[in-house]
Amino acid sequence: MPKYDGIVNLDEDEVEVIIGLDPDRVHLQAGDLEIGDWAPDECAIAHLGQGVYAITAESESLRFVPRDARLFEAGLNHGTGYGLSTTPKQDEGQARRGRHSKTVSGPETSAPHGESAAPPPKPLTRTLFYGLAAVTAALGAWALLSL
Repeated sequence: MPKYDGIVNLDEDEVEVIIGLDPDRVHLQAGDLEIGDWAPDECAIAHLGQGVYAITAESESLRFVPRDARLFEAGLNHGTGYGLSTTPKQDEGQARRGRHSKTVSGPETSAPHGESAAPPPKPLTRTLFYGLAAVTAALGAWALLSL
């Protein structure tokens, strides 16, 4: 079971927690104290933006800030089956039960999921690429003629 550490706000206190994402359970604990244990359809994890997530279960919502937001998102998307949808950001109270949402904006939406868009090649890179292609073609033609 993948586990991710981070911070939640409980009664205006910041508490270090570990969230475990099993395919059939979501575990949230602080040290030896278990905060919650839910089936995926009993809770919702909504991306609020800037590496902050809302974990909603049993009519309560906790603000969760993972230590490594990219790793946590990758775990939600790929490793555990808790994939974040590409629906617009939802209010904490409107998060659908058993679903996860992610805010999608900017140029990153045109890239495949989990990958950022690459910048366009620079003129020098393009020139070197075509030069290498031409040399390769010339060597290939020379090899064919030599046979």
